[in-house]
Amino acid sequence: MTLRSNSVLLYAVFFICTEIYADTFVLKNGKIITGTQIERNKKVIKYKDAKGNIKTITLEKIKSVTLDKKKEDASNKVIIEPITKDSKQNSNGLMEKIQELYDKIELLTQKNKEQDEQLKEQERKIREFPSKESTTSSKETTQSTKENKDGYISTGGAKSIYPHPAPPANDDDDVSIELTHEVVSDFIWRGNSYGGEYLSRRNNTAYTGTTQYWAYQPNIRLNAPLKGLYLEFWGNLPLVGREDRDSDMRLFQASPGAAAIDPNVMFSKLDSIQADPSTNNIMNSGLLFDPANNIVNAKCQSDGANGCTNPNVSFVDPRSIKKHKEKNGMARTDGGFTTFAYNFQNKKFGDITWGIWFYYQLDKNAKYSWDEYFIFWGLPFLQESLKPTISFYTQSSFDFNSLYAGGHYLSFAVSHTFFEGKFFRIQPASNLGYKYQNDNVSQKSGFYDLTTNLKFFFADFFFSLNHAFRPDLYMYDNDTWYYTVSQGTQAQPNRSQYDGKTVDPSKLFGVKNQAVYSAIDQLDAADSVKSYIKAEYQSQKIVQNLFYISFGYNSKF
Repeated sequence: MTLRSNSVLLYAVFFICTEIYADTFVLKNGKIITGTQIERNKKVIKYKDAKGNIKTITLEKIKSVTLDKKKEDASNKVIIEPITKDSKQNSNGLMEKIQELYDKIELLTQKNKEQDEQLKEQERKIREFPSKESTTSSKETTQSTKENKDGYISTGGAKSIYPHPAPPANDDDDVSIELTHEVVSDFIWRGNSYGGEYLSRRNNTAYTGTTQYWAYQPNIRLNAPLKGLYLEFWGNLPLVGREDRDSDMRLFQASPGAAAIDPNVMFSKLDSIQADPSTNNIMNSGLLFDPANNIVNAKCQSDGANGCTNPNVSFVDPRSIKKHKEKNGMARTDGGFTTFAYNFQNKKFGDITWGIWFYYQLDKNAKYSWDEYFIFWGLPFLQESLKPTISFYTQSSFDFNSLYAGGHYLSFAVSHTFFEGKFFRIQPASNLGYKYQNDNVSQKSGFYDLTTNLKFFFADFFFSLNHAFRPDLYMYDNDTWYYTVSQGTQAQPNRSQYDGKTVDPSKLFGVKNQAVYSAIDQLDAADSVKSYIKAEYQSQKIVQNLFYISFGYNSKF
């Protein structure tokens, strides 16, 4: 029973108790007694007479009782009939009315409690699931997205929180942290496979639509006290194939990726040096190798970036002639994004986010990095159903001699969350991307990717099915992306930038492939014909459809 209902009931009882007290008693025999009533029960009334003595009188002797609440107002009198069966019925009726009133108060109180619970539940949903569910995810995403804690509009594969990060979820002035743990089967972003296709080149396997490039991709967002301002860190850490591997399978070479060494050539050069010691002062001292210069032949001629490693122009260090592992371990793809952005939400103008992010590769030998300026605009309509978002990115990096500087990427993304606020939720999302000038060499423009995601949420856990479609394959058909796999003589450059084909990593090395290339070399045909046959043999179509999955957990504190 609430405090308010108790108060009403006590007031009613007090009112009744006050009205039954009397100052004048008229007996059935006509006698009148005056006094102050102090107690009354079913049998007697106790009263105090004028002398202050306490006396009792049975109810059977009383004809009527006159109440006098105020001595100064003699006209304010209420006549109460003696207690009979009828009076008892009236009293019972009054108690029933009081009980009815009490029940109504209880019902209203219960309704108020239910309304309070509903308001609290709505406030909890708003805190946990902000209206902007990316992006990302949306940071291919607004991953994510957010969106809220549910995730982000996923526009770029395994890198699901980009390029649409969700707006900061902090609705107060306190700093909050959002953390996402995600495991993916490929690192795909804007239709590019930054993990699976790298793994294919490492393992000498053909490019396919599905890969086993498993990676851990954590994301942490720091929401500043200033509402809308946030700092975000995203990482990619491969879980498979992290070590380097011998991909070219050459038994004798001077360094990773170097040309194969014919032992016969090495011995013949050694014989020529021994036959004429005057050509090499080092040999006069009886030494085969000069550790100071890392060579044997004092007349070594540099063959470019690798130094004196080509046996055709120099006599290399015999200690380095062995099988070498190429620098192709997945650990070299460790990297991450750092994002600085500000989000502004307005019912009239929509949801606007602008900022800059930097990508950096952790491989100390590569030192690869680039940056982009971006702006996301969540349109001020259909936010409850599709959450349409337009995004624009422009790259300003000077890496690779500014090869990618000035490239632009424009995307349109939509998403919707079914059963929002529930334990189980489903979030489909789709992003269509257009690229203007893929690089400063090819300078191609066209639709780059159509990425679709279907994400299932179980409270804070999620599982996602993803698909990336490449509408215009010619955007990927160049040596900038599908670069030559090795430095060997069998690897051919990209034959055409418009035939939709690239070099198949599985057709370059190994006994089987070497037998095929030897047979082609023995053909009685022009060199151009032989080169064409080799290029045709080792070519495959660029994969147009990429599939990948991801699963993870969101938390906020």
